[in-house]
Formats: sequence, C-alpha cells, structure tokens
Amino acid sequence: MLMTKNLVYSLFPSGSIFPVLSVLISKKEYFPVCLICIPNLEYNKTTRNHSPQSSGMAFINIEIKARTSKPDFIRRYLIKNGAEFKGVDMQTDTYFNVHKGRLKLREGNIENNLIHYNRNDQPGPKQSDFSLMPVEHPALLKEILSASLGVKVIVKKKREIFYIDNVKFHIDFVDELGHFAEIEASNKTSNITIEKLQQQCHFYLSAFNINEEDLIDRSYSDMLLE
Repeated sequence: MLMTKNLVYSLFPSGSIFPVLSVLISKKEYFPVCLICIPNLEYNKTTRNHSPQSSGMAFINIEIKARTSKPDFIRRYLIKNGAEFKGVDMQTDTYFNVHKGRLKLREGNIENNLIHYNRNDQPGPKQSDFSLMPVEHPALLKEILSASLGVKVIVKKKREIFYIDNVKFHIDFVDELGHFAEIEASNKTSNITIEKLQQQCHFYLSAFNINEEDLIDRSYSDMLLE
C-alpha cells in the first residue's frame, strides 16, 4: 500500500507533525512515514510545567477510573449539578502495537480521534500526558495503522459524556467488562495546575461515593488482555 502525498493530506490536513507509523507498501517492504501532516499539533515535553498551547493539541489529564454499580446515581448527581450532557457515544477503540505509551484510534458517533498517551498504571488519580488528533476518515486510517503496526486489542463501549467546566465525566458500559465511571480533569481549555486538577478529581470521587476498592489501575484494553 503506497502512501501518496494526496492521501496524507486527505487524512491529515495542513499543520504540524506527529510521529505515528511506518506504512506497508508493495512486496511487504516498509518505508518510514514518521512525519505526517496534521492540524497544528505541538507538544511540550516538560510535563510538570506543561500548559496547553494556543495552537496545539497536547495536554495533561488527571484521571480516575472505577467500577460502579450505581451509574444512575452518578447520572442524577451530574444532571442536578448542571453538567452539560454531550450525548451517548457508541465507541470502538482500536489499540495498536507501539514501543512507548498507548496509541488508539477512537471511532464513534460523537468522537473520532487518534490518541497517543503515556500514563502510569495506579489506582486513584493518575496523570496522563496525551496528544489528540481529530480524524476525518477513521476507517481509512485504521486500515493503514493496522497494516503497519498491527492491532493489539479492540475495546467496544457505550459512553455517556458529561462536562462540568474543565472536568469531563464518562458513564461507560464496556463489552465483556461491565459498568464504569471515569473522571478526567484536564488543562485542555485553560491553564490549570496539576495540583488543582488532582483536587477536582478527589472532589468528584467523594461526591460519587466511589470506594477505594472500586478504583481501577489500568486501561480497558489491559483488562481485556488479561
């Protein structure tokens, strides 16, 4: 499969660069296509002093994932406290084999993004340094990434998406795994310190009555691979 300049630009309109993949071409040989044009992507590698770039799409999340037996309670709390409901997204996350971090392509009726992130596996609030790129042609990109990197695992879920200010909430039902709640406090829209993001996560952890034993220290992809 030959990656032409026109194909690159149809997948990733003009912008900066993002190291993603090598592309499979004829005779099963590889050539590197490690600098692919995408919309205005910048990344500050000094994560402790990281702040969102005005034209970039690399950010910090402080995240909590937990099992829940009371999604209705969490939903009622969010609605009562003025959360903005973005809708229900039927998502398919395809994870690819990479040497560092995690790379996944998300396909949904609301969100379609290519996401690379580094995150420590630990219960409770954890920092995730990530780069996100909106994708206009996810099916074509999945074909290219699958051929060049190989698919690691596929996660399918029903996700209810809510926002309160800079904090994003997910009420998930994951195929083969069950019900979960996620809290993601992000500096994506404003310059917020890591300490403040952690405080926000702890606040909603308490508000949702999530117990310590319900906290999850790994991704859905890792859980499915176990």
